[in-house]
Amino acid sequence: NEYKSYLSDMGRKERDRTISTAAEEEILLHLRRDLNVISDSVKNDDLKNKVEKEMANFYRLFSKWRSGISDELNWEKIKPLPESMLQGYSSLRKVDDEDTDAVSKFLDKLVVLKLNGGLGTGMGLGTVGPKSLIQVRDGATFLDITIQQIESLNERYDVDVPLVLMNSLNTDIETKKALNRYKGSNVQVLTYLQSYYPRVERETLLPFISNYEDVQGNQGWYPPGHGDLYESLYNSGLLEKLIEQGKEIIFISNIDNLGATVDLSKGSSRF
Repeated sequence: NEYKSYLSDMGRKERDRTISTAAEEEILLHLRRDLNVISDSVKNDDLKNKVEKEMANFYRLFSKWRSGISDELNWEKIKPLPESMLQGYSSLRKVDDEDTDAVSKFLDKLVVLKLNGGLGTGMGLGTVGPKSLIQVRDGATFLDITIQQIESLNERYDVDVPLVLMNSLNTDIETKKALNRYKGSNVQVLTYLQSYYPRVERETLLPFISNYEDVQGNQGWYPPGHGDLYESLYNSGLLEKLIEQGKEIIFISNIDNLGATVDLSKGSSRF
């Protein structure tokens, strides 16, 4: 009797697994169909290619989540670097910032990239605009001060350090409008759009939207986070252009971190 009960229990579990697998396959099948509908609604060929990549990336991440596969780190395997590999900041050789040739060689390889996807609501300021356009000192915004910092570098050392902004759907339009007032600046300001993925219904696990044009409302989309920086930079084509210009180093920080500036006294000795 116990053996029969065991066999019955094993059979039930196997049926449950089969049903569960079939259900998951059905969910993914419907999701793929809806994502294709969104991509097919795009009329511009270049834009359609970008949206197809976005939908493919979302499908890959969603499938991974549903499968239970995790990229969780095994912290027991992570150990501190040996002391011999660590170098204290104060021990770095100081570079004379008056040595314009040495500094210029370093700056010619540099790109300053600012994460510009956030809204001012996160700072409790009750604004729906980009955080970068908040006035913080004497009427100057985070964006104003960031550009002034790079202008100073470019002017002093006669170089072309570009500013790259990773915008989100929430900040792209307003930021580009604001950039019109910097057309006379000696800073080349480049932008690219962070990935955007469709929000899904809790019950159906299918996208809220069925047409790409719903992007205008932004409610049916979400940005996947700062970890998307590298993939979206590559997909934008901007990374290849920067490499062609001889750029090798990207200095990354948030647009509202005004203290994150290029350290010329140490930087050129480190790269």
